[in-house]
Amino acid sequence: MAGCNVFNQEHQMLLVHFFGEVTASDLELQAVSVFSHPDFSASTKELINFSDVESFAADVDMERLAAIVKINKDQLERYPELKIAILAPDPLSFNLARIYQEKSRDHQRQGKIKIFTSKSEAVQWLGGKGRQWDLLIERVSTMCTI
Repeated sequence: MAGCNVFNQEHQMLLVHFFGEVTASDLELQAVSVFSHPDFSASTKELINFSDVESFAADVDMERLAAIVKINKDQLERYPELKIAILAPDPLSFNLARIYQEKSRDHQRQGKIKIFTSKSEAVQWLGGKGRQWDLLIERVSTMCTI
């Protein structure tokens, strides 16, 4: 598995971290895992981090990205004002994030999905203290590399 997530219930902060080679199944698994988390709410701030991704498998294509958006559809409608920041520092992850963002716009929602190449900009846009996000990143790095 090339992805995992960590939730800070006190601050309603969710970090989804991908690393290594990411497959469409990894993306789908995290989508299901995140939105089925019992503490997830309308006030959750979500950061999807692709900064440690080395590559995307060939199965990550338009059809699979559309399927992932479909998985998220119920939650996007349930939390229409949800803000999601995607940290995509390299061209490939940035372009895939743009496709996801565009496909998500097909759903009626007021929330935002914004793509960033810098962690500090993503964190500032989401809100919360930078140190809180750093602690989540440290925690997820330890958990995900086992």
